[in-house]
Amino acid sequence: MTDRVPYECIALIVAKHIYLNLYHEEKRINLPPIRTFDNGCASALQIAAGVLSKLDVIEFIDEIERRSVFKCEPDEFEDVILQNMDQGCDYDTVVLAVVRLAEYTPLTQEIVDCLSQLELCNPVQFKTTERKIPDWFAEKIGKDIPVLEVPDFRIEWTSKKEYYDELARNWVSLIQ
Repeated sequence: MTDRVPYECIALIVAKHIYLNLYHEEKRINLPPIRTFDNGCASALQIAAGVLSKLDVIEFIDEIERRSVFKCEPDEFEDVILQNMDQGCDYDTVVLAVVRLAEYTPLTQEIVDCLSQLELCNPVQFKTTERKIPDWFAEKIGKDIPVLEVPDFRIEWTSKKEYYDELARNWVSLIQ
């Protein structure tokens, strides 16, 4: 497909999305907590993990390559990606990581903008939807917020996405 968005920009979107949305504290027995990205052995997240691992942004901490930690801070992501692009996955695999994140994780404006620039989805309107927070959840997080504004996206895929759907059928070979 075409390189309409630079490789490093797409990889940066993947890294930031994982860091901001899927990098959570994990409690451990007799050890201090650690922040990890757990891909759950789900192919959509394994693709993103493979991309970031090849770029030396994350490091797996278990034998099955399910859990990983970031090797740098978000303000260093771009420099690390640029330094390691030669050993990274190919362009289409990095795009596939964004496509799968869009399908299986909460959408963000950055992901939608990237997909739109790649002509993989039609431009959509970003809007927020007000949703009432359940009382039990408000109590759990210790906040008295009756209503939360939640980003709400609807994307419509273009026919170009079919190429990435086909590519995803053999995703394991793409990140090895």
